[in-house]
Amino acid sequence: MRTITEKGKVIALVFDNNLEKDTVPLTPEELPLQVIGLNYPKGKVWPLHIHEPKKRVTEYGLEAFFILQGKARIQIFKDEKETASFELKSSEGVMVLDGAIKIEVLEDLKALEFKNGPFIKDKVILHEAS
Repeated sequence: MRTITEKGKVIALVFDNNLEKDTVPLTPEELPLQVIGLNYPKGKVWPLHIHEPKKRVTEYGLEAFFILQGKARIQIFKDEKETASFELKSSEGVMVLDGAIKIEVLEDLKALEFKNGPFIKDKVILHEAS
């Protein structure tokens, strides 16, 4: 995992499939969207479980984008200034903590996007795709 910073503040996390053994948190515990790395050998079984319902309040939205198949160019912007540009391929992803994201599909793509819920129509287009 690597971090993208702007003025000393982490604005994005970039994930790959180089995970430490066992269960390892990849995001700080105070974030409203958690990413956990799981790396176990065949035969590992988690006990049947749930996560207790708790009231959670979030003040801002987070977005994570994970590529299952294909390739994309990712651009991260902070205050409408490009901070980072990089490519992601299968088994890689990015989580934007503070800023905006632009995604360009470079190869046929299958991906997952994660956001805090519940769903609210809140997307603001800063610039149309060119």
